[in-house]
Amino acid sequence: WYDVIELPGGSVALVIGDVAGHGTEAASVMGQVRMAVRAFSLEGHTPTLVVGRVHQLLRSLYEGEQMVTMLYLAVDPTTWEATMVNAGHPPPLLLDPTGGATYLESVTGLPVGLNWSLPYEESIALLRPGSTLVLYTDGLVDRRDVVVEVGLERLREVATDSGELDLDQVCGHLLETLVPADASDDVAIL
Repeated sequence: WYDVIELPGGSVALVIGDVAGHGTEAASVMGQVRMAVRAFSLEGHTPTLVVGRVHQLLRSLYEGEQMVTMLYLAVDPTTWEATMVNAGHPPPLLLDPTGGATYLESVTGLPVGLNWSLPYEESIALLRPGSTLVLYTDGLVDRRDVVVEVGLERLREVATDSGELDLDQVCGHLLETLVPADASDDVAIL
């Protein structure tokens, strides 16, 4: 799932996540997590608290037997500062307006919902006007025939080569180039 949430105070949250498993149970968990993230965000909590509360909610509902990766970024459009919490999710890719592409570094915690209680940590990144953030699920870069590191490098290269494409075309180009027709995992891009 993915979501864009206008936060109290004018910032915007960009959220993407992936529930372990498939079928109706995974879809149900996805809906619960999406709405919980939205509710905790609209209450005005920090990214760390939003992710931590989602973790506690999942633990209480599923007793540590449900795993969800998620990436939560709160972007302040006046300062271009992005506050990020990563719960076991692939890193966001930043497309620079000059044509470069780099992964935003962050402290990566464990997925939410598991039976543990370590705190989540925030990382801060400074964006530039004209930059594009690419958030995605692991189905875009992780396959049985490709190790994750190679998949991440392929994503960076293909995104760098997207040139003058508009946002919809960039997403289409990434999907067409990186996802095989017989892909076994779902893919989402924000």
